Amino acid sequence: MWIEYDARECTPPEPMVNTIYALQYISEGMKLKGKFFHEPFPLYERLGDKVLHTAQELEDGSFEIVFQKFRVD
Repeated sequence: MWIEYDARECTPPEPMVNTIYALQYISEGMKLKGKFFHEPFPLYERLGDKVLHTAQELEDGSFEIVFQKFRVD
């Protein structure tokens, strides 16, 4: 299951806050896909070790980031 959102028009810190909030409500294996006006390095630092992310730069210079929770044993 995917949840998608576009944070390119949001002002900081809304993209980070909204992503962290949304990640609290997705289950292991679910994916959260967001579009950001830049690659959110500060957000990556706050995610911890239970969230994977992949980033892809889009043609307009913005980024699409896919986040996925997983279990750490």
